[in-house]
Amino acid sequence: MTVSGLEIKGNAGWGHQQSSKDHCTLEKIRQTFLFFVLHDGNDSRTMLLGLMRRTQMQTLPAHIWDTLSRIDVSDHVETKQGLTYLSWAWAWGVMCEHFPDTTYTFTSETFPDETVEYTCFVTVKHCGQVHTQMMWLPVMDHRNKAVKSPDAFVRNSCKMRCLVKCLAMMGLGHYIYAGEDLPQGQALEAINEHERELIDRMIEECGVDVAKFCKAYGIARTADLPKAAFDKALAQLESKLSKGNDNGN
Repeated sequence: MTVSGLEIKGNAGWGHQQSSKDHCTLEKIRQTFLFFVLHDGNDSRTMLLGLMRRTQMQTLPAHIWDTLSRIDVSDHVETKQGLTYLSWAWAWGVMCEHFPDTTYTFTSETFPDETVEYTCFVTVKHCGQVHTQMMWLPVMDHRNKAVKSPDAFVRNSCKMRCLVKCLAMMGLGHYIYAGEDLPQGQALEAINEHERELIDRMIEECGVDVAKFCKAYGIARTADLPKAAFDKALAQLESKLSKGNDNGN
């Protein structure tokens, strides 16, 4: 945005986690000052510059990702046929808890071989900003094979799985899908010995159930944790440890 030759950008980065309430309040402040900039000139422009430099307002997509990607989903997943699934009811509840003005819709496409693919659109309205995320998923059976002429039950299951996957694209349980786009049979690179020792030590210090941790990441043991998921796992454990220390004080 440019006001009287001044370009104002909203970049991510507060240096600490920005709550939805903080984000909304600052957006209202920003809009109020923009009004005065347009009407009062240089003095208000200087004040606005100082405000924006102090807060560095996040864009809505960045704010959503920063909020959802920090949430530990390990207690709300289950494993079927070697794949990990997140409860759609819980995921939607978390989304609405942080972003109440969120809606979703579906479209579908039927292909010549009679298989069907659904596309989910999740739209978040927050503090005057709007963000829509989309994701698609074919209707599949328990072996994750596309189903021809699927019935209503299978279609409904696919739609809810597609919703969860779309929420993952926004940050909620994103690590569950790590590596799913690899060619079939290609193994994920696992963490090294040093990283495993660090994860094991953090799990012990946090008092986290190892079985639940492994279940959340779809692995048999911590040594099998994909390297792509290491940073996220470590960040969640550090966050859990920090909360535990705060409660202890």
